[in-house]
Amino acid sequence: MRSRTALLSSFFLSSWTDRMWEFGAALLLILVDKKSLVLPSVYGIVQSLSVVLFGSMVGSWIDFSDRLRAVRLSLFVQNLSVALCAITLGALLEYDLRGTSQVIALTIFFLVSCCAKLGSVASSLCVERDWVVVVAAEDKDALAAMTARIRQFSLVCKLVAPAFFGALLSVTSPVPSAIITAAFNVVSGFGEYALLRVVWTSEPDLQRGRVVRSEIELAPGSGAGDSDVRGDDEDRVVLLESARTKATNPSITGSIQRRMRVFWERFDEYRALEIRPAAIGLALLYYTALSFNSLMVAYVVLLGVDETIIGGLRGLGSVFGLLGTFIYGPARRRFGLQRTGWLALVLEWIFLLVAVSPFLLFALDDEQTAAVLVSGVLLSRLGLWMYDVAVTQMLMESISPEKRGRINGVQLGLQEFATLMIFVAGLIVNKTEDFPVLALSSFGSVTVALVLYTAYAFRERGALG
Repeated sequence: MRSRTALLSSFFLSSWTDRMWEFGAALLLILVDKKSLVLPSVYGIVQSLSVVLFGSMVGSWIDFSDRLRAVRLSLFVQNLSVALCAITLGALLEYDLRGTSQVIALTIFFLVSCCAKLGSVASSLCVERDWVVVVAAEDKDALAAMTARIRQFSLVCKLVAPAFFGALLSVTSPVPSAIITAAFNVVSGFGEYALLRVVWTSEPDLQRGRVVRSEIELAPGSGAGDSDVRGDDEDRVVLLESARTKATNPSITGSIQRRMRVFWERFDEYRALEIRPAAIGLALLYYTALSFNSLMVAYVVLLGVDETIIGGLRGLGSVFGLLGTFIYGPARRRFGLQRTGWLALVLEWIFLLVAVSPFLLFALDDEQTAAVLVSGVLLSRLGLWMYDVAVTQMLMESISPEKRGRINGVQLGLQEFATLMIFVAGLIVNKTEDFPVLALSSFGSVTVALVLYTAYAFRERGALG
């Protein structure tokens, strides 16, 4: 119980700083250039690309690293990078940098923000996808409860942390808010690590390594080839081949080839998962304009909804998502894991069908269209977050410990790629009045996810029976 409390407390701190900075960064970037949404858009694209390109590599590094060392370095990179980003934006606003100075500062900001994002991904893979499973000790009910609690904390932080930053901004000003955010991240990093160290010392299973040799130690001529390696034969072969490639082809071209080969090896492992259709379905849900992101917000403002009301609606969406995580536990016990995931996805699909119905079936005025769209999206959060928790638990239960990092890294990469694609679609279909095109394509993505999951569930004996 002590270790679970410490683990969840650490996650709450991490989620709070993530959500606070997620909102604060977008707001501060808008203040840098109030006439354009280019900077927030570039920020989102750069962060998504960093995970798409390097997410699986981060996961592989976690798999072959000591657990405590991995989480320590992840927290250090994440929190220090966020602090540097906040200070950079504070300097941009304080000194009103223009021209070449502004370009240099923004370039530094975007590069460091990639490090912050990858540090956040690494921390998430360590804690949410590995430590939680070990602490649950193969108790599926405990794993379900902890997974749901993590999502509840995430939604509470998503609701409250942006409001906290907004209040901070109103009480002070942008520059002090950026400095306070930087300081808070540094302090939070130490707190998170202290709590996770409590977990590590309380759980002997966490202290047992998964794989004790790295790729370089297995390279020919290293003298380590005779050592025993913990892990299955497939992992050993992958490591040996990667090390040989590294030793015989050290050029830049060879490095790129090696990284591409490792990526496809990781993707092949992902494709071998029995629950792959469910996981791909989750990734498809990240291609969406049917959420309270900038695309949908711009459209409902065009329809006449006041910006202050939109802020309240975003918070209400988090409340519905939170309710979904509370429903998940009883539903899983009543219907089972696979069937609960299917019911959650069906629920989301039905409410999103309602949301896009004005674009398909009815000729409504602006006020009615906004009401139907917002209502459907709000209610869909129930199914969305139930499905998220269900698939997350499936991944935790189905992936062996030595592969959790790299396979979950591929999963996060696919999710970020879907997010990237909706940004790209927004750049192509860039007129606000054309939002229905984006909405319908998002609904199509959810429909494909439902078809994939239904086919998977019917293959699983008794999943829908």
